[in-house]
Amino acid sequence: MLRSRRISVSYAGEFDNIETIKRAVEIGQGVAIVPLPSVQHEVEHGSLKAIRFTDEVPPRPLGIIHKRGRQLSPASARFVEILQRDEIPA
Repeated sequence: MLRSRRISVSYAGEFDNIETIKRAVEIGQGVAIVPLPSVQHEVEHGSLKAIRFTDEVPPRPLGIIHKRGRQLSPASARFVEILQRDEIPA
């Protein structure tokens, strides 16, 4: 899905499980794309916020999560904006 929108991804870190990813997001270390059911508890309890993709359906249910109440960095905000667009700017 990202490749079809000409979005390249650079890995800044690698985690071995979703729990570690969620904790990293909760402490403000960025955003993540994870299966929505894996963050349902945190979303319901307010420690994370889920943002659904608006148009293209990924091969499995995904969402973008970030620390609730914390403003995204300019790069993270731009990434979310691009993912939610109908077209990718040149």
